[in-house]
Amino acid sequence: MSTKEKKPNKVYDSLKEAILYMKIKPGQSIGEVEIANSFSVSRTPVRDAFKKLEADGLLEIKSHIGTFVSLIDLEQIVDTIFMRENIEKAIIKSLAENPQRIHNIRIAYILNAQRELLESEITGQQLASKFMELDNEFHRLLFELAGRPNIWERLQSQRHHYDRFRIFLNNDDREKLTRIYQQHLDISKRINAKDAEKAMKIYEEHVYYNVMNSTEIIMSNKHYFKGFGDIEL
Repeated sequence: MSTKEKKPNKVYDSLKEAILYMKIKPGQSIGEVEIANSFSVSRTPVRDAFKKLEADGLLEIKSHIGTFVSLIDLEQIVDTIFMRENIEKAIIKSLAENPQRIHNIRIAYILNAQRELLESEITGQQLASKFMELDNEFHRLLFELAGRPNIWERLQSQRHHYDRFRIFLNNDDREKLTRIYQQHLDISKRINAKDAEKAMKIYEEHVYYNVMNSTEIIMSNKHYFKGFGDIEL
């Protein structure tokens, strides 16, 4: 494949990462010419990337007005959490009914990486984004170990607003991230102890933790959020 053919994906991937990790803020205007110049490409691959990002729900293209990063959709986040809760509790129950040593070793590897990150000197947005990657890897692994990796992949199409939400809330908040890590550790211990009920209870607290502790910061940054007034937190 030629370099020219790869450029649309490069633009798309880079912009998507910048939006997900809040380097480009919700509501911010971006232009084809500006992006094309920054990537040293023509406007065609930028236009293609914009269309893909619009399909992802990350951009809003308003005819004759401009292109804007979409606001974080709280209603979609609540829906995503609802799906995650109901599906992942079934995954955890399945693993707790038949815990295996090899599973414990693989989970421990991810947990150790999370702990090392929290003990490192990394701060700010870099800390939040790297931890989110490891958080996603922990949950992805649970689905894989339960023999349901395809379900995890299907859920990923719904996660864009949720991921931005998590980055926004946990930016440079090592205390919050440490609590999330501890919940991962506790879930793992309960699975190994064949205590499905306790593991699912911890997971319920885990999946709703950000939402239940976010009212104040959302109220202070309502310009980043869509439909704030329509949802009870």
